[in-house]
Amino acid sequence: MRPVEARDDADLRRLLRETPMQGDVSLSFEREPDFFAGCSIEGDLSQTFIMRERASGALVGMAARSAFEAYLNGAPSRVGYLSRLRVAPPFRGRRSVWMEGARRILPMIRDEAVRIHITTIVADNLPARRLLEAGLPGMPKYRPVDRFYTYLLPPGGVRGRRPAGVTLERGGPHRLGEIVSCLQRNGARFQFAPRWTAEDLVSPQRCRGLAPEDFHVAVREGHVVGCLAVWNQESFKQVVVRGYARHWMWKRRLLKILGTLVPLPRLPDVGVAMRLGWISHVAVDGDDPAVLRALLAQAGGRAYDARVIGFSERHPLRDALRGNPLVPGYESILYTVDPAPVGTTGVPQLDGRPSHVEVALL
Repeated sequence: MRPVEARDDADLRRLLRETPMQGDVSLSFEREPDFFAGCSIEGDLSQTFIMRERASGALVGMAARSAFEAYLNGAPSRVGYLSRLRVAPPFRGRRSVWMEGARRILPMIRDEAVRIHITTIVADNLPARRLLEAGLPGMPKYRPVDRFYTYLLPPGGVRGRRPAGVTLERGGPHRLGEIVSCLQRNGARFQFAPRWTAEDLVSPQRCRGLAPEDFHVAVREGHVVGCLAVWNQESFKQVVVRGYARHWMWKRRLLKILGTLVPLPRLPDVGVAMRLGWISHVAVDGDDPAVLRALLAQAGGRAYDARVIGFSERHPLRDALRGNPLVPGYESILYTVDPAPVGTTGVPQLDGRPSHVEVALL
């Protein structure tokens, strides 16, 4: 396994195309036209490693790690995220390849500057989960800590009445400081929530394609009490439909017909990228569901096929989505990844706060 180089770009993009997430709707998470363009949003550190077959030079697989400032037990800490564990189709059935890749992750996560590493694995990817949860010798220890749900919201149809005493505004440079304060005071209440700074939000690398004007804010008595952004990432990151299960073919046709009458997520043809608006940087004082619903209604946009939002199972704002038309995207398991030897632990004890990972960065 070695760090990627610019000459690996085409092979990396092909591997992402050829390894979709299987399910009722099979999706590939792609990086066109440049694999490396989307890496900078993942954190101030972004590393990708690949394995090639010695004899042929063929790409066997890849794995990535990012690191960023986030909250751990309420305090700012360095958190690492492991992602893009992919094995090319000709090698996927070989358990030895998966084990070798997982073992080679160990040096990546033995990093004293990073307090904890986390990852997510799709819940119905049972072979990967069984292997990684087995606690085999020489492997990092994967411990489930939460479930994470990703949803597709209709482009403009979330119902939400503005709460009394609250006004809704578009963001902008004049609100940037208050947006950051809202993100930080609410992020500290959740495990793994990114600690955003004003410099992050205007950085063309860390928040590529996102502007202060893409934020929507809720204001009460002149102060920001809630915010979210709609992040368009189409220029560097795409989600492409690679197949529909048979029973989803008629559901898709039904959604298309009903979508002419009421706002519903739109599902494109196989091989076509979905036009997605990523709901990111979500923070609401007091976890008021009415404020979140009002912000989502304010942020509707029919330019998208759907808007993507994600919450952990225990996140109190997840209940704000009840009663709105949505299509469940998928369920994932959130793990901590521990490099310590068997019988010990290198992972800090978590204090029971619900987790909040940023869906737009996964």
